[in-house]
Amino acid sequence: MTRVFAVADLTIGDFPGWWLDVRCRCRTVHQPLRMLSQAWPAETCLADYARRLRCRHCGIRPVHVALIDDPRLGAVGFPTSSPQRRLVITAGPI
Repeated sequence: MTRVFAVADLTIGDFPGWWLDVRCRCRTVHQPLRMLSQAWPAETCLADYARRLRCRHCGIRPVHVALIDDPRLGAVGFPTSSPQRRLVITAGPI
């Protein structure tokens, strides 16, 4: 059975084992939702959280934010046994 999500309804608590893939012009950072749920309420909307983000190095907002199931998949040196699951939260400057 396929589950359908409205991106606006996704919360930090919906995917506790997943990671946020946050990209700006200078780098990519993977934030575990498990750690975010300790600092933010689990019902915090991911789109609202993404709008608050800024890069610590260049100061700009992310150009891409997505939920991923495993940040190691697709990384150099790690074998890929299954495709990475990705749910795009934002694409383009926010």
